[in-house]
Amino acid sequence: MALSESTAINALKNGNHIGMNTIIRLYQNLVYTIIHNIVKDNDDAMEASQDTFIKAYKAIDTYDEQLSFKSWLCKIAYRTAIDYHRKRSSQASHQEPLQDQHDIASGQLSFHHLEKVEIQAWIHRKLDQLTTDERTIIELFYLKEMTINEVAEIVEMTDSNIKTILHRTRKKLYLSMVNEAHQYKMYTS
Repeated sequence: MALSESTAINALKNGNHIGMNTIIRLYQNLVYTIIHNIVKDNDDAMEASQDTFIKAYKAIDTYDEQLSFKSWLCKIAYRTAIDYHRKRSSQASHQEPLQDQHDIASGQLSFHHLEKVEIQAWIHRKLDQLTTDERTIIELFYLKEMTINEVAEIVEMTDSNIKTILHRTRKKLYLSMVNEAHQYKMYTS
């Protein structure tokens, strides 16, 4: 039987670790996404995700139930990711090749799927060109559909800073898209 978030938190605060399964089930994808956006390595992201849940378990008594547990946990994930990134910054980061790239090379994709893969690859390239803060804020706000206030809590900035970064980053992505379209038009004409 799955516990609710509040029941799981109360169980953890009372020393019953069974609530941790619920917390992990509810938030493992979100925690992994936040961390992977920063460390950019699957193994490091998995390890840092596990560390995040361990830190949350150890610090559960410091959680204020008046605040959002999701934001509290995401803040721990964000800080853990930053720590991992700093520790690993001297090593060259790498990403495993996408399965779709292999499929493209072997001719196993339809034209429609190929277009979708190209668009996704373009978006990932553009996101990779952003700073860590810009990428994290964009992904939390648009992909994870968090509020500006939740994002601000996680990355420890003010709401107005988040709004400014969102505006500037959208503008940066738009100008990059217009520039690429212009270059493409020049080469095809």
